Amino acid sequence: MSSCAQRPPLDGSLHLPQFIDFHLEHNPSSSAYVFAQAASSGRNASTEIVHITFEQWARAVHRAAIALRPIPRKPEEDGRVLAMIVTTDTLLYQAVVLGTIRAGFVVSLFYCENVQDIANLNISHL
Repeated sequence: MSSCAQRPPLDGSLHLPQFIDFHLEHNPSSSAYVFAQAASSGRNASTEIVHITFEQWARAVHRAAIALRPIPRKPEEDGRVLAMIVTTDTLLYQAVVLGTIRAGFVVSLFYCENVQDIANLNISHL
């Protein structure tokens, strides 16, 4: 976060999804994530620095929430547990997890090192 970005209150008044909305409103052009990405391959390989802004990040989280639970929401579904087995990069993983929370679900995350671990979970619905 740049030094000029406004920081959210840390007094417990905001829940995790509200931190995303705070940054969308107050710091939309500040960098939420910065990473290096290979721009080309071969002899002339180079690396470019990619910046994901809080606005881009918030939009991704909101899209994930709507994909999981389209509007209008049914209040009786709030608090249902959604178990997830996700194998992807960090950005997509966090967008899906935060989108799930934003959609009103309780997230239960699984970490499995291999396919056999997943098979042994005895999951009733996939």
